[in-house]
Amino acid sequence: MAVQQLATAGAGERVHVFRTADGSPDPILEDVSPTIGRVVAFSPDGTLLAGGDNSGQITLWRVNDGQLVRQIPAHAASPESIVALAFSPDSTLIASGGADAVAKIWHVADGSPLRSLSGHSLNIYTLAFSPQGDLLVSGSGDTTLKLWRVADGNLNYTLTNHTDLVVSAAFSPDGTTLASGCFDGTARLWNVTDGSNVGTLQDGFAVRGLAYTSDGNHLFTAGAAAFPGLRGTLRIWHLPDGTNVQTFSRELAFPTTLRGHLNGFCG
Repeated sequence: MAVQQLATAGAGERVHVFRTADGSPDPILEDVSPTIGRVVAFSPDGTLLAGGDNSGQITLWRVNDGQLVRQIPAHAASPESIVALAFSPDSTLIASGGADAVAKIWHVADGSPLRSLSGHSLNIYTLAFSPQGDLLVSGSGDTTLKLWRVADGNLNYTLTNHTDLVVSAAFSPDGTTLASGCFDGTARLWNVTDGSNVGTLQDGFAVRGLAYTSDGNHLFTAGAAAFPGLRGTLRIWHLPDGTNVQTFSRELAFPTTLRGHLNGFCG
Protein backbone atom coordinates (compact mmCIF):
# COMPACT_ATOMS: atom_id res chain seq x y z
CA MET A 1 0.00 0.00 0.00
CA ALA A 2 1.55 3.29 -1.08
CA VAL A 3 1.55 6.17 1.40
CA GLN A 4 -0.19 8.98 -0.48
CA GLN A 5 -0.83 11.59 2.21
CA LEU A 6 0.92 12.96 5.26
CA ALA A 7 -1.05 14.87 7.90
CA THR A 8 0.48 17.16 10.53
CA ALA A 9 -0.88 18.86 13.63
CA GLY A 10 0.58 20.58 16.65
CA ALA A 11 0.14 23.23 19.31
CA GLY A 12 -0.88 26.51 17.70
CA GLU A 13 -1.25 24.99 14.24
CA ARG A 14 -4.20 23.85 12.15
CA VAL A 15 -4.23 20.47 10.48
CA HIS A 16 -2.15 20.34 7.30
CA VAL A 17 -2.23 17.53 4.73
CA PHE A 18 0.45 17.02 2.08
CA ARG A 19 0.88 14.69 -0.89
CA THR A 20 3.90 12.45 -0.36
CA ALA A 21 4.64 12.23 -4.09
CA ASP A 22 5.82 15.84 -4.34
CA GLY A 23 5.35 17.44 -0.91
CA SER A 24 2.62 19.79 -2.12
CA PRO A 25 -0.54 20.52 -0.10
CA ASP A 26 -3.26 17.96 -0.78
CA PRO A 27 -5.81 19.78 -2.98
CA ILE A 28 -8.77 18.05 -1.29
CA LEU A 29 -7.73 17.66 2.34
CA GLU A 30 -5.50 20.68 2.98
CA ASP A 31 -8.43 22.97 3.69
CA VAL A 32 -10.60 20.60 5.71
CA SER A 33 -9.64 21.79 9.18
CA PRO A 34 -10.88 25.23 10.25
CA THR A 35 -9.58 24.79 13.80
CA ILE A 36 -6.30 24.30 15.57
CA GLY A 37 -5.28 20.64 15.57
CA ARG A 38 -3.38 18.90 18.36
CA VAL A 39 -3.34 15.39 16.91
CA VAL A 40 -4.35 13.62 13.68
CA ALA A 41 -4.78 10.01 12.57
CA PHE A 42 -5.70 8.24 9.35
CA SER A 43 -7.97 5.20 9.62
CA PRO A 44 -6.21 1.94 8.70
CA ASP A 45 -8.57 1.42 5.75
CA GLY A 46 -7.52 4.81 4.37
CA THR A 47 -11.03 6.26 4.16
CA LEU A 48 -11.03 8.73 7.08
CA LEU A 49 -8.85 11.43 8.61
CA ALA A 50 -9.47 12.21 12.28
CA GLY A 51 -8.39 15.33 14.15
CA GLY A 52 -8.54 16.32 17.80
CA ASP A 53 -8.06 19.75 19.34
CA ASN A 54 -8.50 21.89 22.43
CA SER A 55 -12.26 22.13 21.85
CA GLY A 56 -12.53 18.52 22.98
CA GLN A 57 -14.10 17.38 19.72
CA ILE A 58 -12.99 14.57 17.42
CA THR A 59 -13.57 15.58 13.81
CA LEU A 60 -13.78 12.98 11.03
CA TRP A 61 -13.33 13.79 7.34
CA ARG A 62 -13.61 11.55 4.28
CA VAL A 63 -10.24 11.22 2.57
CA ASN A 64 -11.55 10.90 -0.99
CA ASP A 65 -13.47 14.18 -1.06
CA GLY A 66 -12.62 16.04 2.17
CA GLN A 67 -16.24 16.08 3.34
CA LEU A 68 -16.96 16.39 7.04
CA VAL A 69 -18.39 13.07 8.29
CA ARG A 70 -19.12 14.01 11.90
CA GLN A 71 -17.86 15.68 15.04
CA ILE A 72 -17.84 13.79 18.30
CA PRO A 73 -17.96 15.85 21.53
CA ALA A 74 -15.45 13.62 23.31
CA HIS A 75 -13.86 15.64 26.13
CA ALA A 76 -14.31 18.97 27.89
CA ALA A 77 -12.61 21.91 26.21
CA SER A 78 -9.22 22.73 27.74
CA PRO A 79 -5.54 23.06 26.81
CA GLU A 80 -4.44 19.59 25.66
CA SER A 81 -8.09 18.45 25.69
CA ILE A 82 -7.29 15.81 23.06
CA VAL A 83 -3.65 14.95 22.37
CA ALA A 84 -3.99 11.23 21.57
CA LEU A 85 -6.09 9.45 18.93
CA ALA A 86 -5.98 5.87 17.68
CA PHE A 87 -8.15 3.87 15.28
CA SER A 88 -8.83 0.19 15.81
CA PRO A 89 -7.28 -2.08 13.13
CA ASP A 90 -10.66 -2.59 11.42
CA SER A 91 -11.33 1.19 11.44
CA THR A 92 -14.66 0.75 13.27
CA LEU A 93 -13.54 2.32 16.57
CA ILE A 94 -11.53 5.39 17.55
CA ALA A 95 -9.97 6.05 20.95
CA SER A 96 -9.23 9.50 22.36
CA GLY A 97 -7.37 10.84 25.37
CA GLY A 98 -5.95 14.01 26.83
CA ALA A 99 -6.12 16.40 29.76
CA ASP A 100 -8.96 14.72 31.65
CA ALA A 101 -6.87 11.52 32.07
CA VAL A 102 -9.72 9.38 30.70
CA ALA A 103 -9.36 7.17 27.62
CA LYS A 104 -12.58 6.95 25.64
CA ILE A 105 -13.56 4.62 22.80
CA TRP A 106 -16.14 5.64 20.19
CA HIS A 107 -17.99 3.93 17.35
CA VAL A 108 -16.82 5.51 14.11
CA ALA A 109 -20.08 4.74 12.27
CA ASP A 110 -22.30 6.96 14.41
CA GLY A 111 -20.03 8.62 17.01
CA SER A 112 -21.65 6.80 19.93
CA PRO A 113 -19.56 5.94 23.00
CA LEU A 114 -18.37 2.40 23.67
CA ARG A 115 -16.04 2.70 26.67
CA SER A 116 -14.81 5.28 29.17
CA LEU A 117 -11.62 4.06 30.84
CA SER A 118 -10.60 5.82 34.05
CA GLY A 119 -7.54 5.14 36.17
CA HIS A 120 -4.78 7.55 35.18
CA SER A 121 -4.10 10.54 37.42
CA LEU A 122 -2.58 12.86 34.79
CA ASN A 123 -2.93 13.63 31.05
CA ILE A 124 -3.04 10.77 28.56
CA TYR A 125 -0.42 11.34 25.84
CA THR A 126 -0.54 8.16 23.76
CA LEU A 127 -3.00 5.44 22.75
CA ALA A 128 -2.67 2.31 20.61
CA PHE A 129 -4.84 -0.67 19.74
CA SER A 130 -3.34 -4.13 19.52
CA PRO A 131 -3.18 -5.66 16.01
CA GLN A 132 -6.07 -7.95 16.92
CA GLY A 133 -8.11 -4.98 18.18
CA ASP A 134 -8.87 -6.64 21.50
CA LEU A 135 -6.59 -4.44 23.65
CA LEU A 136 -6.02 -0.71 24.05
CA VAL A 137 -2.97 0.75 25.75
CA SER A 138 -2.90 4.24 27.25
CA GLY A 139 0.25 6.09 28.33
CA SER A 140 0.16 9.02 30.73
CA GLY A 141 1.96 11.85 32.42
CA ASP A 142 1.57 9.86 35.63
CA THR A 143 4.50 7.67 34.32
CA THR A 144 2.33 4.57 33.80
CA LEU A 145 0.78 2.65 30.94
CA LYS A 146 -2.51 0.82 31.30
CA LEU A 147 -3.55 -2.15 29.19
CA TRP A 148 -7.33 -2.36 28.76
CA ARG A 149 -9.62 -5.03 27.30
CA VAL A 150 -11.80 -3.44 24.62
CA ALA A 151 -14.62 -6.00 24.94
CA ASP A 152 -15.51 -5.14 28.54
CA GLY A 153 -13.29 -2.19 29.52
CA ASN A 154 -11.50 -4.15 32.24
CA LEU A 155 -7.92 -3.30 33.11
CA ASN A 156 -5.45 -6.12 32.44
CA TYR A 157 -2.27 -4.49 33.76
CA THR A 158 -0.74 -1.22 34.92
CA LEU A 159 2.88 -0.96 33.71
CA THR A 160 5.00 1.07 36.12
CA ASN A 161 8.76 1.05 35.38
CA HIS A 162 8.98 4.43 33.61
CA THR A 163 9.93 7.51 35.65
CA ASP A 164 8.54 10.38 33.56
CA LEU A 165 5.80 11.21 31.03
CA VAL A 166 4.92 8.26 28.78
CA VAL A 167 4.35 9.76 25.33
CA SER A 168 4.49 6.92 22.78
CA ALA A 169 3.41 3.30 22.49
CA ALA A 170 3.24 0.64 19.77
CA PHE A 171 2.36 -3.05 19.65
CA SER A 172 4.52 -5.54 17.78
CA PRO A 173 2.89 -6.86 14.58
CA ASP A 174 2.02 -10.18 16.26
CA GLY A 175 0.58 -8.38 19.31
CA THR A 176 2.74 -10.22 21.84
CA THR A 177 4.98 -7.30 22.80
CA LEU A 178 4.30 -3.66 23.60
CA ALA A 179 6.90 -0.91 23.21
CA SER A 180 6.62 2.35 25.15
CA GLY A 181 8.57 5.60 24.95
CA CYS A 182 9.13 8.05 27.78
CA PHE A 183 10.65 11.41 28.70
CA ASP A 184 13.02 9.45 30.94
CA GLY A 185 15.10 8.66 27.82
CA THR A 186 14.13 5.01 27.52
CA ALA A 187 11.96 2.77 25.42
CA ARG A 188 10.69 -0.27 27.27
CA LEU A 189 9.42 -3.59 25.97
CA TRP A 190 6.57 -5.38 27.74
CA ASN A 191 5.15 -8.89 27.55
CA VAL A 192 1.47 -8.35 26.73
CA THR A 193 0.42 -11.67 28.26
CA ASP A 194 1.69 -11.03 31.79
CA GLY A 195 2.67 -7.32 31.81
CA SER A 196 6.33 -8.00 32.59
CA ASN A 197 9.10 -5.61 31.46
CA VAL A 198 11.21 -7.75 29.09
CA GLY A 199 13.63 -5.12 27.77
CA THR A 200 14.87 -1.55 28.15
CA LEU A 201 16.43 0.49 25.33
CA GLN A 202 18.55 3.47 26.39
CA ASP A 203 17.88 6.24 23.87
CA GLY A 204 19.12 9.20 25.91
CA PHE A 205 16.40 11.54 24.58
CA ALA A 206 12.69 11.68 25.27
CA VAL A 207 11.30 8.88 23.09
CA ARG A 208 8.43 10.61 21.32
CA GLY A 209 7.78 8.08 18.55
CA LEU A 210 7.95 4.30 18.07
CA ALA A 211 7.41 1.96 15.11
CA TYR A 212 8.03 -1.72 14.50
CA THR A 213 9.11 -3.18 11.18
CA SER A 214 6.44 -5.42 9.72
CA ASP A 215 8.38 -8.57 10.63
CA GLY A 216 8.80 -7.40 14.24
CA ASN A 217 12.58 -7.82 14.14
CA HIS A 218 13.44 -4.13 14.48
CA LEU A 219 12.06 -1.14 16.37
CA PHE A 220 12.48 2.50 15.36
CA THR A 221 12.60 5.17 18.08
CA ALA A 222 12.36 8.92 17.50
CA GLY A 223 13.99 10.86 20.32
CA ALA A 224 14.27 14.57 21.00
CA ALA A 225 15.39 16.84 23.80
CA ALA A 226 12.84 18.82 25.76
CA PHE A 227 13.35 22.02 23.75
CA PRO A 228 13.17 22.59 19.98
CA GLY A 229 16.39 23.28 18.15
CA LEU A 230 18.39 20.75 20.16
CA ARG A 231 19.71 17.45 18.90
CA GLY A 232 17.35 14.60 18.10
CA THR A 233 17.83 11.03 16.99
CA LEU A 234 16.22 8.28 14.97
CA ARG A 235 17.50 4.92 16.18
CA ILE A 236 16.99 1.42 14.81
CA TRP A 237 17.10 -1.43 17.34
CA HIS A 238 17.42 -5.13 16.63
CA LEU A 239 15.00 -7.31 18.57
CA PRO A 240 14.82 -9.17 20.83
CA ASP A 241 18.42 -8.48 21.93
CA GLY A 242 18.01 -4.67 21.90
CA THR A 243 21.15 -3.92 19.88
CA ASN A 244 21.24 -0.37 18.46
CA VAL A 245 22.13 -1.14 14.85
CA GLN A 246 21.91 2.38 13.41
CA THR A 247 21.49 5.97 14.63
CA PHE A 248 20.65 9.09 12.66
CA SER A 249 21.23 12.38 14.47
CA ARG A 250 20.59 16.01 13.57
CA GLU A 251 19.09 19.23 14.88
CA LEU A 252 15.37 18.57 15.12
CA ALA A 253 12.31 20.39 16.34
CA PHE A 254 10.21 17.79 18.13
CA PRO A 255 10.01 14.56 16.12
CA THR A 256 6.79 13.39 17.68
CA THR A 257 5.59 10.26 15.94
CA LEU A 258 6.39 7.45 13.56
CA ARG A 259 3.74 5.87 11.38
CA GLY A 260 4.02 3.38 8.56
CA HIS A 261 2.20 0.72 6.60
CA LEU A 262 2.33 -3.05 6.69
CA ASN A 263 4.71 -3.35 3.75
CA GLY A 264 7.38 -1.37 5.64
CA PHE A 265 6.92 -0.65 9.31
CA CYS A 266 4.02 -0.25 11.62
CA GLY A 267 3.43 1.70 14.79
